[in-house]
Amino acid sequence: MTVRRWLSFTGGLLIWAAHFLGVYVIASLADVVATADDPAWRSGGVIFSLVCLAGIAVLAVGVFRSGRSSPDAWRGFERAVALGACLIGGVGIVFQTLPLLLT
Repeated sequence: MTVRRWLSFTGGLLIWAAHFLGVYVIASLADVVATADDPAWRSGGVIFSLVCLAGIAVLAVGVFRSGRSSPDAWRGFERAVALGACLIGGVGIVFQTLPLLLT
């Protein structure tokens, strides 16, 4: 497998992991500089979350379109797993963003 295939295979989960790290860093910096519930820092976290969700959406659309051109059964399996990883990553990002929206 090439690196490009692995990145499309696990891209949704990697974006989710980067989001987790990014939101944690944003919240830690907000706690040091101001307060963790400061609206400016919270909106920064929400904007970062929206950027990550957009990245997952772009990846999912790319995987979906690339899978239609190849009828190979193994590529179909890879496509299904990649789209599932995008779905899991998207749900994870939404649940990690909820505390920023509800507090």
